[in-house]
Amino acid sequence: KKRAREAEFAKIVAVNAKYAAYRDLLPTFEKLYKEIEPFALAKDYFDEITGRNVEILRLAGLFDRLVSAYENEGETGFNSYRDRLKSYLENYYKDYRPEMDEEVLAVQMEVMKNRVDPQFHPDHFTKMLATFNGNYEKMASTIFDNSMVDNAEQVLAVLDMAPGDVMKAVQNDPAYVLSKAFRDIYNDKIVSRYNELDEQIEATQQIYMKALMEVFPKDRFYPDANSTLRVSYGKVEGYEPRDALSYGHQTYLEGIMEKYVPGDYEFDVPNKLQQLYHTKNYGRYAEDTEEGKKVPVCFIGSNHTTGGNSGSPAIDAHGNLVGLNFDRVWEGTMSDYNYDLKLCRNIMVDVRYILFIIDKYAGAVHLLNEMKLVYPKSKQSTKEMPDIYKGRQGKVRQMQKQQEIRATEKQ
Repeated sequence: KKRAREAEFAKIVAVNAKYAAYRDLLPTFEKLYKEIEPFALAKDYFDEITGRNVEILRLAGLFDRLVSAYENEGETGFNSYRDRLKSYLENYYKDYRPEMDEEVLAVQMEVMKNRVDPQFHPDHFTKMLATFNGNYEKMASTIFDNSMVDNAEQVLAVLDMAPGDVMKAVQNDPAYVLSKAFRDIYNDKIVSRYNELDEQIEATQQIYMKALMEVFPKDRFYPDANSTLRVSYGKVEGYEPRDALSYGHQTYLEGIMEKYVPGDYEFDVPNKLQQLYHTKNYGRYAEDTEEGKKVPVCFIGSNHTTGGNSGSPAIDAHGNLVGLNFDRVWEGTMSDYNYDLKLCRNIMVDVRYILFIIDKYAGAVHLLNEMKLVYPKSKQSTKEMPDIYKGRQGKVRQMQKQQEIRATEKQ
């Protein structure tokens, strides 16, 4: 679709002198994207490997900040950052598993060697590869055996030493040395050039959007809604992603119990919730179905959502809170690029399940006392219309409001 759109755009601007200034836009995009590609790829690998997946390298990056604080702000800056770092590390190390991280380091160093352009390999990394002759497990083992970064007690003890001694211990640590080598290459050779090209692409994109609005004046264009409150609308409905496969719009507590796996970190179910299910102690939060009373858990709808919408309120046509958005269906994850009404569904937890958990499971009745529960759901009748609908002009607005309500009910 985008290529067809670009072809149509190029055809129009090529023959219309009014749009001559836009003729180089698409070739400019092509040139910039080709130029940014190696830097974007390297940036992604560095972000994933040294910034996320290998924890010892990520932790070593924190010590680099400590070194910078000391070099730039002296003991005052050192002490300030050290106190924050110690507090963070004391919690972090509780869940840190160095034996797993060592395996991850070995695998990721092989990925770095084989998939990242050699021009972005630090000299220190290249020398290490030569020293261990491509034996990534031995390389990782040597780093962990000689580093303090993976040892909570040793790290916290070193941080209590005098600033100068801390600097020596940190700067001679093999994990720190490797992490800094990657970080220096990242800052000097990758992200600086990437940001420069990305700014050029962004500037070209602004011109392209302006050009599209001029070349296709009858088309609708979405405003840039970044950093603003936004609302999307849709209908509660299931979908059929492919032949002979159909998903309903609602799930129930039965589904949680069907997936129950004792001790599993994803599918374990607390004993109290099991008891509530088996005794059918649902309170007022169940709905009548053909199989009897069931507690609704989640529902799906055709709202267009994106990253950052998790936790957003789902509100019905009458302004009642009916759920909280938290995910998208698998087939609809492409909706940031191409929204397809047949496939795109957002997933919301039903407010009745939220209330059921608050009330029956947690016993937090005091929270319910702070809420106005509308049950069954109610709409605003014409008798409840506010004063703005009084008078001759108000009657027109009242009619419009009633039409909106009827139209919404039909939807």
